Amino acid sequence: MDEKPELIVVSENKLGGVQSYFNNLLQGDRLDSFHKQWILIDHTSSRDAKPTVPYTTADARIFSPVGDSLLSTCASLANMISDVPGVVLVNYELELIALHRYRRNNKTVFFFCHDEMYVANALRFEFLIDVFVTHNTHFYKELRERLPFSRRNDVYYLPYGIRRSPIRRSEGDSREIRLFFLARLTAKKGIFDLSKIDDILQSKGVPVRWVIVGDGPDKEALIESLKDRPYFSFHSPAETSEIFTLAAQCDIFVLPSYLDGTPVALLEAMSVGLVPIVSRFNSGISDIVKTDIGFVVGVADVNAFAERICWLHHNRVSLESMSLAAHALMKENYDLEVCCDKYYDLFRQFRLLKKPVRKRLFIYEGRLDLPVVPAFVRNGIRSLRKRLLKYQP
Repeated sequence: MDEKPELIVVSENKLGGVQSYFNNLLQGDRLDSFHKQWILIDHTSSRDAKPTVPYTTADARIFSPVGDSLLSTCASLANMISDVPGVVLVNYELELIALHRYRRNNKTVFFFCHDEMYVANALRFEFLIDVFVTHNTHFYKELRERLPFSRRNDVYYLPYGIRRSPIRRSEGDSREIRLFFLARLTAKKGIFDLSKIDDILQSKGVPVRWVIVGDGPDKEALIESLKDRPYFSFHSPAETSEIFTLAAQCDIFVLPSYLDGTPVALLEAMSVGLVPIVSRFNSGISDIVKTDIGFVVGVADVNAFAERICWLHHNRVSLESMSLAAHALMKENYDLEVCCDKYYDLFRQFRLLKKPVRKRLFIYEGRLDLPVVPAFVRNGIRSLRKRLLKYQP
């Protein structure tokens, strides 16, 4: 009889670092300890780009929110999460509400805090979450400080690994500097600062070539804003191998993001040997991008970005030294299999990590959705309301 426990990931069906993070993580169960499922919540109204190649790392299922209310949507989502013993990995409010209203007492709830946007959910649903996982020292410290003292030991810092590039960047023509940007094409990633950085470089007479990789809701606006700059090229490859090929033709990874955690794109670019210049979107990023491998500058400080690019352009020996150091760091500390082993070592302790059930009463919508209201009463009142609205003059 197969008694293997279950591991369910719940995340959103869109391109981005969170999806890459879980895709890598699902590949890393070297002992094949769990039956793995991936529930991808597909918000049909979202403008975010969606994956063009199906995920094959787990039994992936698409969930499209439907229903007249938040709680009916949560009920449908909860039906996809069995109560077979195991773990459920969560990030967002929707699945947390679903697990609150429809408890799965045999599942240990692991919450992943990727960046500042996730902290509020960690605090609000502390009573429901069994284990908090961070991959950035800033959010590890923040959760330990802000959660109740009794929960401090339930917060874990686990750097994640990546499938490293099999190729390294080649030295380019010293007459130009080759710049690489990889992220979701949305304003919070600083995409509209790229032209400002470029303006400064042009004013200083620095010859550049920009390679922009990604997709997202602001892609067309970005292309339109840069249409008169032929040295910008845009790419949306479906495979990571194609991203590595593009990155290997560049020198510097530029990320002027306003909000981030530990970007997968940063680690992938460094594995190719690109020298990173990133904004200080959180204090923990300086624990990765140290002075021997790159630069961390102020958020929205386009002058600082341009200055560091100019310095690397004119100091090619330092550029090559930092490139080697970035590549070595990824090899030594961010190997996918080694990092995933530590995650799965933790997941396999799910029975010991499960906390006693603690109840909280939240009114997520109206009072009709309180647990004490029978379903037939709730549905009857809503049906009557619809009929009355239909016959209003």
